[in-house]
Amino acid sequence: HISTCWNKATDFIIGNEESETNPEFFLPLIEHTITIIKDCNEQEISNILWSNAVMNTTNPETIAPIFSHLSDQYNDKKITLAKENLYQIYQAYLWFTCEHGQTSVLPNSLLKECIMAFATQENIASDHLKDVLVIFKSLGFKSKEDLLCPKTGYGIDAVITHEDSPQVAIVADGPTHFVDYNPTGNTILKHRQLGNLGDRPILVVPYWEWNQITDGQRNEIKRKEEYLQRALDSLQDNE
Repeated sequence: HISTCWNKATDFIIGNEESETNPEFFLPLIEHTITIIKDCNEQEISNILWSNAVMNTTNPETIAPIFSHLSDQYNDKKITLAKENLYQIYQAYLWFTCEHGQTSVLPNSLLKECIMAFATQENIASDHLKDVLVIFKSLGFKSKEDLLCPKTGYGIDAVITHEDSPQVAIVADGPTHFVDYNPTGNTILKHRQLGNLGDRPILVVPYWEWNQITDGQRNEIKRKEEYLQRALDSLQDNE
């Protein structure tokens, strides 16, 4: 099935993220998708758009007919979009318009539904996040939890500040954000789009790296402080 093909393509790109893929590589699959898009349901359409956003290797202009078909189906009230569909469509919208400068063809009413679904996700502070913020506090940082990025709508676990230094967004990713220590498609999109489109640098603290230094030894706090300080220094070096 065409949706399965896109899932496999996405898995391939995620598993080979170090290598570059020519945008023309997926052109035959895109062309075939467009010829049969009328036979796809809302879940399949949103998944196809989302897959292209995750991969970030296809030419966005070639995906425009799929967005147009989705818009037509929505305007004609031929589809019913679940919250998960709206979430995927919004991430694809960010990729199409904000990351690549294409003009949106989504109806304003649909875009509003997507933004509402995206911005009303429940974000529960994890023990992992709480522990990370305790260590930041010992380093002299102040923090605010559970914020929204105003430019993307993504939820941010916390934002830290230190005297006159710029704010830094903290994302403490737990096990649900990874499969065998590889980030899921949603995790890839969040990190990339927050980094590319957000209003502050993003520091990701994966749970397994944190767990490796959470061992109850006497110097545990010191090693955690060193870990976070190195991460911050690396962030500044990359700006």
